[in-house]
Amino acid sequence: KNLLNRFKVGGGALYDIDDTYSLFAQYSEGYRAPNFNESNQAFANLAYRYAVVPNPDIDAETSNSLELGLRAGYENAFLSFSVFKNYYDDFISSNYIGRSGSLSLYQNQNIQEVEIEGAELSSYFYLSDKWRLRASVAYARGDDEKNDVPIDSVDPLTLVSGLRYDNASGNWGGELLVTAVAEKDRVSSDSAVEADSYFVVDLVGNWELADSLMLRLGVFNLFDEEYAHWQNIQGLNALTSADAIANAYQPGTNVRLSLEARF
Repeated sequence: KNLLNRFKVGGGALYDIDDTYSLFAQYSEGYRAPNFNESNQAFANLAYRYAVVPNPDIDAETSNSLELGLRAGYENAFLSFSVFKNYYDDFISSNYIGRSGSLSLYQNQNIQEVEIEGAELSSYFYLSDKWRLRASVAYARGDDEKNDVPIDSVDPLTLVSGLRYDNASGNWGGELLVTAVAEKDRVSSDSAVEADSYFVVDLVGNWELADSLMLRLGVFNLFDEEYAHWQNIQGLNALTSADAIANAYQPGTNVRLSLEARF
């Protein structure tokens, strides 16, 4: 089904500068037809007061993408940095279109000409056989070229880092995760909702009880931060969607326990 809805063609090149550093480049052209949900789904969530409105007239999205980057592999570390620029025709975007009573309404629509550019940095540092540090930073900027306004679906600058410990036996371990997100004030209109920056700390652990049985425990939002993921509030009208914004906020400090069995 996915192959029928989308495809991408292109090519890439890799050049090894030496044993440590290498350059890479990739160009691709893509086609993505709207899936069934994007064109036909009608759905209402009364608990969170939002509804999705179908759009049978939505068109397929086409794209041209270019990515350039540098990779470095050291004895105890790995780094990757890349910059990209993507051009879209009939970009498919989930947009806030208004309210019906207490419900916020969303619909998948086309934006005729969109340009998204950005940069990404990822890294791994192996501090010892048991300790590993990882970090990634992602930045993107998107514009509706025809109307000369930002597009709201692009995430703000985001940093994710984690310090992980794995026992020598390999049957238990844990990771301290830090997520820092910048404020989002570059939006499509003066009435569109903006978002404050936030800083969230999570602690997760795993314990292999048997070869096919894994116990996972996580304590999330350790410092009880008040925040909402941008994708849950992007496009909302700041003046008329106070309930929808409030409902989109993530829970405070919470604990999750799961047991995974593999057969």
